[in-house]
Parts: sequence; C-alpha cells; structure tokens
Amino acid sequence: MARLPGRAIALPPTIGSVSITARRQSYSNLTVRKHSTAMAPRVVLGLMTFGPPGSEFHGTRVTSLETFNDTLDYFQSKGYNEVDTARMYVNGLQEGWTRQAKWQERGLKLATKAWPFEDGDHAPEKLRQFLEKSLSELGSEQVDIFYLHRADRSVPFEDTLRACNDLYQEGKFKQLGVSNYAAWEVAEMSVIAREHGWIRPTVYQAMYNAITRGIEEELIPCCRKFRIKIIAYNPVAGGLLSGKYKSKDAPSDGGRFSDTDPRVGKMYRDRYLNDSNLRALQMLEPAAKEHGLTLLQIAFRWSVYHSKLDVTGGGDGIVLGVSSLDQLKANLKIVEEGPLPDAVVDKLDEVWAKVTKISAELYWR
Repeated sequence: MARLPGRAIALPPTIGSVSITARRQSYSNLTVRKHSTAMAPRVVLGLMTFGPPGSEFHGTRVTSLETFNDTLDYFQSKGYNEVDTARMYVNGLQEGWTRQAKWQERGLKLATKAWPFEDGDHAPEKLRQFLEKSLSELGSEQVDIFYLHRADRSVPFEDTLRACNDLYQEGKFKQLGVSNYAAWEVAEMSVIAREHGWIRPTVYQAMYNAITRGIEEELIPCCRKFRIKIIAYNPVAGGLLSGKYKSKDAPSDGGRFSDTDPRVGKMYRDRYLNDSNLRALQMLEPAAKEHGLTLLQIAFRWSVYHSKLDVTGGGDGIVLGVSSLDQLKANLKIVEEGPLPDAVVDKLDEVWAKVTKISAELYWR
C-alpha cells in the first residue's frame, strides 16, 4: 500500500456517536451509524480481556457484565460490528461470557479460534470437538469466522482441511481463517483446498505493527496471491507502543506484560520487552514530541493508513484490545484521525530498518 501523504488527503468521514434506543432486553432496536464502505477502517474488537468475575488471573481486565455491555454498545454505536474471541481465551470462559452479552441478538459478527494445545488437536474428531464446544458456549449454531489458531504440524493439512470442509458444509461457520502459520503453509493449504474443491482460508490473523513487520516479506505477498485478507493483532505491540514501559522488568499494572497471568506475561515480555524495541521507543519519542503526537497515535495511525494492509476499504483490518470503555473510546478516536505526517512515517521506517528488524518476533515460524 502506497504511503499516504500527511497533507491534502481525503480523510474518512467523521463517525459520530448515536444513541442506543434499546439495551439488554431487546437489541432489535439498536441504532448504529453505518460507515462509508469506501473509507472506514475495519476494526475488530478483541475479547481476550473480557471475562466473568474471578477470571482476572487469566488476563481479564473487564469483569463486569454491565461494562461489557456498555463497551459493546459504544463499539456498535460507532458503526463497528466485528468481535474476536477464541476457545482458549480466559481459560475457556470467554465465549460463554460473550453469550451472556447477547452477541447474536446484537447482530455482531463473531470469530473464534481453535488452538492446538497438543499434537493431534487439529485431527478431524478433535477439531470438531473444539468447534462444537465453542458453538455450545456461544449459544449459536454458526460463527462468522472459524480460525485455525496455530499450525498443528503433527496432522497432515489435508486431514485438517477435509474436516474444516465437512464442518463448513454442515453450516457451522461462514469463513475459514488461519493464524500464526508460515507463508509456505498458507500456500500449501490454499492449493490443497483448491484441488479438492474445499472451503479455503480467506482471512489470516497476524502479529503486525510498526516495529514488528516480519510478515511483509513473505506472508503478505502470499496472502495477496491467494486472495486472503489480513487482520493484524497487537497493533500497539501488546501495549509497548503506549509509551508506558521503559524497562524489561515485569510491571505491576495488570496489563499484558505483568505477572497477573504469569504465562501470558512472560510470553508478552519475551515478545516485545527487549533492548531493540526499547531503543526504538527512544528513537520515536523525539519525532512524536516534535509533531505533537503520542506513541499510541503513531502506532494506530500507522497500522491503519501506512502499513502494507488495506484497512480503509480493502477488507484488511486490525484487532483492537482494550482494558476499559474509556480506552476503547480513546483508541477509536485515534483510529479515525487519519494519516501521519511524512516525517513520522520516515522515522518509523528508519527504526524498523536499523533497529527492530534484526530482532523482530517471528512467532508464526
């Protein structure tokens, strides 16, 4: 995607708030403002941080059903309508919590995922068990997107795809997605599905942000060749690009880098809290200050308007994870602000080329 200049650009129309005319009991009267299909960014609300009371140990930040509903109300009132969960989120409790928020009555589009915890989990019978458990928890007969959350290389892709096709033919999902697969695996799966006339992957969920661009060389070209849309997760590097974190130590703020959930905390610290990324922040901060921007603004606006994705009309998107309703409001406002100044984009390119590229996470490899 060509870089957009920081001036003389046709910005997306303002997406204003509208009232919610019905809540909780009936969502048939929910009033939402629709986006311009040509310019509005595709934003997906990640649900990993929403769970029932007592689930904080598993990384949950919003445990009030009232607040969960308020968050979904606001998200939909701004014209957005996609949410993303997984069987593994909140230790298996997230999907049931989303059912309590009446996602179907709201008319939300929902994606869920099957993570292979051990070898063989993407074998036909186990994969069926994963999806049917998700559907049961969600209180639905069908989801919009069913992702293979990570490659299970112990099972031939042909067997996994045959099982996916059977589940698709039974009406259990509308679109097949993959996540955290290598580019050559995506190509192999696409060819297998085409040769057999099976449902093929049409969406890929990838780790991608301004300081983690490893997918640009192989994975994005592969997805373009096979007409697969890309949804980027971690657009602010798990919170690193908020500018709050200055060292590799575990913070005590309850965020993804903390030890509230020791497993997740260590994973995110290993992924992002390294010397190269911290050096990148030091290089970016003067450019941000010069242009009156926060690192958060730079991160989100780069993802939407300057990355290799086509988020404003091409079907690609970003997953937005939040810890509160106020954070959702602030982040959506940033997403809608438009492109960055050229000088800031140039600095990001320099930081990637000189500092973070050599040590960037290749989580999917």
